[in-house]
Amino acid sequence: MKNSLCLILLLSLSVVLFSQKSKKQVFQFWDSAGKVVREKDARYLTRIRYVNDTCWQFQHYEMMSPMISSGEYKDKDGTVRHGRSSFMRIDGTLDSTGHFVNNKPDGTWLYFSNNGRLATKKEYSMGDLLSTWNASDKIDHSNKPDVEAQFPGSNMEWQRYLIRNLRYPEYAMGRQIQGNVEMYFQIDAEGNVQDEILIQSVEFTLDNEALRLLRESRKWIPANKNGQKIASYKQQGIAFKTF
Repeated sequence: MKNSLCLILLLSLSVVLFSQKSKKQVFQFWDSAGKVVREKDARYLTRIRYVNDTCWQFQHYEMMSPMISSGEYKDKDGTVRHGRSSFMRIDGTLDSTGHFVNNKPDGTWLYFSNNGRLATKKEYSMGDLLSTWNASDKIDHSNKPDVEAQFPGSNMEWQRYLIRNLRYPEYAMGRQIQGNVEMYFQIDAEGNVQDEILIQSVEFTLDNEALRLLRESRKWIPANKNGQKIASYKQQGIAFKTF
């Protein structure tokens, strides 16, 4: 996480200006010294995506490699963290994720081990640490669903959906980039997909395609507890293989 923060500060030295009316996203390419360069000379990639008037998402990648970090900001210059941020390890696995409110950690922050398991959970209130839960602590199963959320039909139906709709990005295909993109996301009580989090990144175009497929999938069957539909989190992977 420290290395990711250092890189973010380096990349933030150059302000990216763009019109939110004419562009929903812009890309910047950087060399190892943080200088803006052409794509063919780049070591790093930053995508800045306009979400709404008070939310811009910054994603940082090493070229042809997994994500370094992702963060939501209140401003297009990336100075006020406001929303979800995620920090990845060098192998693309998720190290930690949570929300900021005006640059202060707020709400639940999750910290993962190298094997992708939840290791620590911390609760914050506007920068103040309220509580810490570790994996070695007793697990409270009181909120566990009786029936987990699932894609309509079966796992085979999910595979059919991928076969019909997956578009292998030309950039990744031409460079023989492949791997398994793992996502953690919420299915709300109405079956809508939301709050998608990458827990295993592979490369920008593959990550982007996996998230598109998840977001454009039809409504899921929500989890059920005591006969009531409830919101719950689920993990799903999409494998990309070149032949």
